[in-house]
Amino acid sequence: MKLRCWLSLGMMSLLATGGACAQGNLQAGAMSMAFAADGTLPAMQLHGDDLPLRGPGGFDGVVYVGSEQPIEPELLYRNAFGADDLPWQPAAYAKHDEGIGAERLEEDGRPFVRVGGAERFGHGLEMAAPLRVAPGSNCIIRWRGRVPDSASSYIVYLRIFDVNGEDITKKVPAARGWTYSPFSFTHYKNLIVPDGIGDWRELSYTYQMPAGAHALSVAICLWRGAHADVGEFSIAQSGRVATVPLRFDQRQCRQVAGAVQLDWFSSEHQVALQAQFTATADDSIRVQAELIDRATPPRPRAILLRYTLPVAFSDWTWHRDWRHDEVVAADTTYANISSMSGHSVSLYPFSALSNNGRGLAMGTDFTDAVLECRRISSDGITTEWPVGMLPMDGRSASAQLSFLIFPFEGRWGFRSAARRYYAMFADAFQSRTTPEREGLWLWPVPPSQLPDRAEDFGLAFWEAPVTLAAKENEAQRARELGLYILPYTEAWGMRQNFPAASSPAELPPVPERLKQLEDWAADTETAATWFHAPRHIAARAALNSLPLTPEGEHPFAVDKYGTWSHWWRTNADPALPQPNRASICWDYELAPAMANADGVYLDSLTYGFAVDFFNVRPEHLAVYRGSLCFDALHARPGIDGMQHQLAFVRWLGSRLHAEGKILHGNLFGVSHRFHAPLVDVFGSEVGGFGSNRRMENIQSDEACGLKRFYAYRRPVCNLLQEGNFDKPVPALTQQEIAWYIDHQLFYGFYPGVCTIGGEEAPGYANWRRYFRGNSQCDRDRDLFKEAVPLIRRLNRAGWQPETGMRSDNPVLLIERFGELGVGGDANAGELLFTLRNPGTEPLRAAVWLEACAGVPALPPDTTPRLVSLRKGQDAVLVGGVTAGPGKVAVELAPLQTVVLKMLWP
Repeated sequence: MKLRCWLSLGMMSLLATGGACAQGNLQAGAMSMAFAADGTLPAMQLHGDDLPLRGPGGFDGVVYVGSEQPIEPELLYRNAFGADDLPWQPAAYAKHDEGIGAERLEEDGRPFVRVGGAERFGHGLEMAAPLRVAPGSNCIIRWRGRVPDSASSYIVYLRIFDVNGEDITKKVPAARGWTYSPFSFTHYKNLIVPDGIGDWRELSYTYQMPAGAHALSVAICLWRGAHADVGEFSIAQSGRVATVPLRFDQRQCRQVAGAVQLDWFSSEHQVALQAQFTATADDSIRVQAELIDRATPPRPRAILLRYTLPVAFSDWTWHRDWRHDEVVAADTTYANISSMSGHSVSLYPFSALSNNGRGLAMGTDFTDAVLECRRISSDGITTEWPVGMLPMDGRSASAQLSFLIFPFEGRWGFRSAARRYYAMFADAFQSRTTPEREGLWLWPVPPSQLPDRAEDFGLAFWEAPVTLAAKENEAQRARELGLYILPYTEAWGMRQNFPAASSPAELPPVPERLKQLEDWAADTETAATWFHAPRHIAARAALNSLPLTPEGEHPFAVDKYGTWSHWWRTNADPALPQPNRASICWDYELAPAMANADGVYLDSLTYGFAVDFFNVRPEHLAVYRGSLCFDALHARPGIDGMQHQLAFVRWLGSRLHAEGKILHGNLFGVSHRFHAPLVDVFGSEVGGFGSNRRMENIQSDEACGLKRFYAYRRPVCNLLQEGNFDKPVPALTQQEIAWYIDHQLFYGFYPGVCTIGGEEAPGYANWRRYFRGNSQCDRDRDLFKEAVPLIRRLNRAGWQPETGMRSDNPVLLIERFGELGVGGDANAGELLFTLRNPGTEPLRAAVWLEACAGVPALPPDTTPRLVSLRKGQDAVLVGGVTAGPGKVAVELAPLQTVVLKMLWP
């Protein structure tokens, strides 16, 4: 396991200070650290100032030693919905006008609650008050369930609370198999289907309470369909995974050339820790560590290893991301996380704090894709890793970790830390495309069916079905239009179709679905194909690639794209025995299209939808060469599904990049942290798919900031999807398309469009395609003709993390593209600003420039000269209005984006 934590504190200097008895010193510019004889940290300086410390810091950890299971689960809550039972309340986790769908009924003298109803998805029942549950315990959620038809199913929502009753659902990791929703702000599990229609069935699901969680609230609702019934709802506590502290009782520290080495050992657990702190040429401190199993014989290990930099951060500012800051208060912990295998994982590769323009950050190398989490408190920064170790061929196991600490300067918080981080990893952020060839993401219309004068729309990246990418006439037309040809693939699953099923409930039992795969693999005579390969080869590849969960199951999902399908989750690691999912993907899907291709489009680079599983299959663990983690529910070493996906993307990227080809990824959330070093074109499918439309602001600013950070100056192209699986919806208006384009323009994103509604029949296959002929897109041609060249101009100038412009109105959003040379030489670059009013009311503000890298200081008492680059928007610069010395007044209409150019005075 390779985790690299870099301590890059401006220019760091590790010196003994304050009379500490130092065993080792490191010096790297503006920061100093002194190591005591036991390897702890007695003193530290930043920019010549002593940093107050809260304790010795250093490494510690927790060893997970297995489950404590009581003989019988302890019943904590039961509600049969009788008159004297516990109180409950109707709940709605989706917005509808028809009211809340939950009513108490009786049948044969037994009460129950009917949840949901027509157009009331996400409605149901909820506990009237949170239930106290011990942290770490396994909660078994049970109810009697019944659905009236094959289209109806359940969703369960959970909210989590701390010891003081505060809702911390967003701050703690979702248990394995559950997913966090940024829309309902819950941990949820959906598409729950009983194994019979019209009959009562027992339904049961386990949720492991995360650390720091002391209570939960459960809601059972309708996911889709007519309605669903809930009876005899209960929650039981079945035990937890036991843990013990990992204490290193034997500690040595010694100075070597340019580094300090630690040698620690735990006599109790027979685990050694070796770590080296090195001052590097880029003024950071790199820490490389190794955990080694010294037991005889070696045994499986599940260890949560921590390192704490014990700086007293009271009254410092923690920078959550590029637009959200919090002052560090006592008794509060801060983190920006997602969850994987029940563990917290930081969304960004570093955490940054600052005080009066001087900052300190801790994180990992940009190219180190690891399960690692950082938390900040007034007692310091702690970074931790879930480490799994397994003996291989009877030999002792080890795990390699690395991290970094670095300083930064600047009064732009997270943005200043990002500028420093980009400089340290400049090679990893290099672009393989140029703005002249960049533009919109095109799917699924082939080039031969595009509208007249298709070049008006700025199309650039064609997500091509492999069969069409191989056709020379389509390739020729794509070349004429200057499109990148990017054949589609999605190697994280294999859909097994069941055309006769009209709902998930009508699929055969899971063992029969698996038996069908085995029969296909044995049938070498048939001429049938599956995933473009002979069916028996594809079926054998599926069987070889099926992960195995700690519960002894092969993970899967059920979905419908034309027909209901069982979607096997697959391990796409190319190192598996062949045939495997990776080998048939290349041999039968991608290779035939490579002669015409400029790269590959990778779909579903997302955690919850594609790779949310934990794999303990021995054959898969034997060939895996990355870092192991462990399953928080069972404390078993293994591999998270994201790590398998990364192995495939890394393998494919190395093949393509060696040939000058590119990778285009459909990326969401935490998957950016793993795939961003490999992907060349970023983007996501966006939109409400016909429900809960929010065209005014198609994505949250937080989600756009995450994508902009990881892409840096590489292109971001999103793809709008508006349509409905269940019934047709009206097409978007021209005003709604204009809102979408304006939103994307602000961030320098290319506004791709697939569908805008207006379909005549339900089902994805019947959705109208925006760029097929002139049916819908011609109305909006002029919007794209103006916006796309301007977006290219922004990307040519280059996005800059520090904006260089301030405002007196916090609602106004500002980004910068480009920079000016020393002295403001107008020929040394172009300085552009995008301003956006995300609200529904007119906005007025004063803006002014503040010098930073690429924005030279203006002469005293000089007002910035700004001009608008968008047609008809000169009025945003309010002439004749005094905003103050050096300030410019601006006025933006609701949802308006403007682009301003700075002219040097």
